[in-house]
Amino acid sequence: MRGIRNILFFFGVVLVTGALFWAFTCTRPGRLTDAESQAKEVILAWNKLYLELDRVTDGYYAPVSARNFAYISLTAAVASKAYYKDTFIENDSFHGLQIPQYSEILDYNLVDLLNSSYAESFRRFFQYAPQNSFAKINELEDKLSQMQNSTEELLVKRINSRKYGLMVANAVYLWSATDSYGHEVHKHLYDNNLTLIGRRNSWLIRTEPDTSQLLPYWGKVRPFLINVNTYKLGPPPAYSESPSSEMYKEALALYTLSKPLSEENRWIAEFWNDDIRGLTFSPVARWLSIAGQVVEEEQISTETILKLYLELGISLCDVSIIVWKAKYEFAQKSPQTYINKLIDKAWRPIYENPNFPTYPSGHAAFGAASSLVLSKYFGEKYSMTDDSHIDRKEFNGKPRSYNSFREMALENAYSRTAAGFQSRSSAEEGLKIGSVVAARILDIPIFKDKTSKKNH
Repeated sequence: MRGIRNILFFFGVVLVTGALFWAFTCTRPGRLTDAESQAKEVILAWNKLYLELDRVTDGYYAPVSARNFAYISLTAAVASKAYYKDTFIENDSFHGLQIPQYSEILDYNLVDLLNSSYAESFRRFFQYAPQNSFAKINELEDKLSQMQNSTEELLVKRINSRKYGLMVANAVYLWSATDSYGHEVHKHLYDNNLTLIGRRNSWLIRTEPDTSQLLPYWGKVRPFLINVNTYKLGPPPAYSESPSSEMYKEALALYTLSKPLSEENRWIAEFWNDDIRGLTFSPVARWLSIAGQVVEEEQISTETILKLYLELGISLCDVSIIVWKAKYEFAQKSPQTYINKLIDKAWRPIYENPNFPTYPSGHAAFGAASSLVLSKYFGEKYSMTDDSHIDRKEFNGKPRSYNSFREMALENAYSRTAAGFQSRSSAEEGLKIGSVVAARILDIPIFKDKTSKKNH
């Protein structure tokens, strides 16, 4: 507990801003029916495969992963409408999405609706995955389709369900294609003619082209539910080389933290890094891993799981757009640049710096948004042990335990300072914007009243 108290002190308990945490705990049903248990197994299986493919697919950086996961989760939620026989998703929530009409007189099978919609979405949104990934998608679809016996009476229902799931997946993918910057992100990962405009409050005034900067136009991606331009982020500390300036104080605090970096802080930095392509999944998928661990443990309905993943995906996607837009507006470089110039020429963070501007922190924003969504569904004081990296030997992935999702979000944000990547103000602003955006999304009525949050 001493570690989290230190982190709370470090941030000044940032997450209390704006009435951010929901003051209720969902009512969980008792033992799930066989149909519910099978549907839950389908959702968890596909989301576990998502974590694997996120890790190995070229170009699946955190914002890209957030967007694609949101579209995949939307596909599954929309497909389930045919089973629930009501407008599970509000028709006007996603402008331009043409939802296929299901038959009011036919019966549908929930397992097949979910399985076929997930499978086709994965084929669409993981087109650049390693070649063997498609075999894994097909194998999982076949395995899950065999969960139920296909009697002659059930066969027609299952065929209709698979067809509708496929129709929904195609419709959502076509809607994704109308957002060219997000849908064709492989064309916009870098810009060979990019110029980061020099700013007085940047740690590095840079005017020459820098082709290494990742996703410079992600701020132009279409959000799901928010107006990006209504969110104004506070600027980083004004550039100054004076030892009495806020910038210098933040840099010195980060430097001092590393001299030496304690065993606990190194563990925190490595545990939350999630930036090693091919070895770890992305920082966004990390929160999907956390959500999956909780969902697997709890007895919650299929409807609730689908809502959780959709609100989580949309929150992560929309906040990624705001954060990346701000990153390239402020164009602030890593603390290393400033520290090497004014404090210690030989100093280095524990890993190589990420290849995008540092302010505000994406890690912090993703964690704050995710913790708010998870707290809505499982309560503010949900205790868990995160074993996302339990089998990793390349770094310290030993599971860590927490008393709330809020604690996890704060430690996740702090980890970027412990690693030497981001100053306190960068982490604080990330925490704030992640919380504000998620709170706004959770207030938007995506679902019909009969399945609203008061009935969870």
